[in-house]
Amino acid sequence: MSATFPTVSFASNVIRHRPCGKCHAPMSLLHTKPARIGFDLRTFECSNCNSVESSTAESTAYRWTQGDLQPPK
Repeated sequence: MSATFPTVSFASNVIRHRPCGKCHAPMSLLHTKPARIGFDLRTFECSNCNSVESSTAESTAYRWTQGDLQPPK
């Protein structure tokens, strides 16, 4: 008898490449740092033209703490 494990999808936590505002080439995530409670400042760099862009996004750690997860009893 084989064990059955639930399938877990982390697709919502994937940070996708974003297009560069100048040359439209894919940008890579350079670093992430906390901006304010529940949000991160993400900095992206273009490998084609070396352009750097930053954006604020909801923190995945903050979403985890606001979910239905409970500590073990």
